[in-house]
Amino acid sequence: MAGADVCPEQTTTATSRTAEIFKSFKEFEETKSRLEEGTCTKYNGIHKEADFGKENIQPSTEKRMYFHLTGVPFDGSPFQLVGTKVYECHLGKDRNAAAKDKYHAQRQAQSLEDHAFQARRCSVQTTKKMNCPVQFTVYHIIKFPDDKFKIDKDTDARRRKASKDLKKAIDQKPSSVQATVQFHTCFPTLTEHKNHPTVGEVAELREGVDERVKGRIRTLALNGVKDIREMRRHLDAYVNDDLFKEQDLPPTTRRRYNPTDKDIRNNMDKSKDRIKNSKEDQCNVQVMCNRLQSYIITVDVKCKN
Repeated sequence: MAGADVCPEQTTTATSRTAEIFKSFKEFEETKSRLEEGTCTKYNGIHKEADFGKENIQPSTEKRMYFHLTGVPFDGSPFQLVGTKVYECHLGKDRNAAAKDKYHAQRQAQSLEDHAFQARRCSVQTTKKMNCPVQFTVYHIIKFPDDKFKIDKDTDARRRKASKDLKKAIDQKPSSVQATVQFHTCFPTLTEHKNHPTVGEVAELREGVDERVKGRIRTLALNGVKDIREMRRHLDAYVNDDLFKEQDLPPTTRRRYNPTDKDIRNNMDKSKDRIKNSKEDQCNVQVMCNRLQSYIITVDVKCKN
C-alpha cells in the first residue's frame, strides 16, 4: 500500500501539558524525580514495550517513519518509534484487586474451619489506591534531523516522499544518515489528579519513600543494623548531613524523607531476601553447610534433611 510507511494523522495533545524532550532515559528519570519531589507525587511504570530504553538501537528500513505522534509534536523531521512506556499516579487504579479479593475469600473460608486460630486485624482501608486517572506516556524515538529529509508542510505526499528517500539512504549507506535518540513526554499537572489531595500534610504522608533513602536502609541493614530505632537515627543523620546539607530540612510529615516504621521494616526485610539463596530455610541451611564444607575441610559438617 502506498501510505504503509507513514503514520496516519495523530495530533491529539494533552490539555495544559507541556511537551518536553530528553537526550537520554537517565535525564528523563532525573527530571521525573525532581518533579515528584517538588509536587509530593509519585508515578509508577505500568507498561513498557520491549525495546524501550535499550541502547544502541539502530535505524531500520523495516520500521515505519513517523512525523508526529501524541506527545511528539510535528517539526518537519521524520523519526522512528523505538518503544513507549506508560506511567500512572501511584494512587491510581488498584491493579491487584482481583488477587486481593481471592486472598481475602480464602482467608475467610479458612477462618470458618474447625481449629482455625488465625490472627485477624480490622483494616479500615484495604488499599492506598484512590482511582486517580492521571497517566502519561514516554516515547523513545530515533529522529533524523537532516534538512534533506525535512518537510515544511505536513501532507501525505510529502511524508511519503521523505520516508521513501530516508529509507533508501539507510539501506544504501546507514553511516551517512544523521540520527539522534530522544525521549518525549508531557508531564501531568497537579490539577489533573483526582480523589486525593496534592498539597498539605495528607499529601506529604501519602508520598512514596525516596529511592536514596530506600537504598540507605538496605545498605545499613546489610551492614548489621537490625533495630528500627537505630535505623531511624542513621536515616536522620543521612537526611540532615547528606541530602539536605546546609539546606532547610523538609517537614517531618514528608514520608519521602521520614519513612514510617513499616516502611523501614519492609526495606530491611527486602535487603535480607536479596542475599538469600532460597525462601525456604532448609535450602538456605543446606547451602551454608556446603559452603562451610568447602572452606573448612577438616570439619565434618552434616545437615539433617
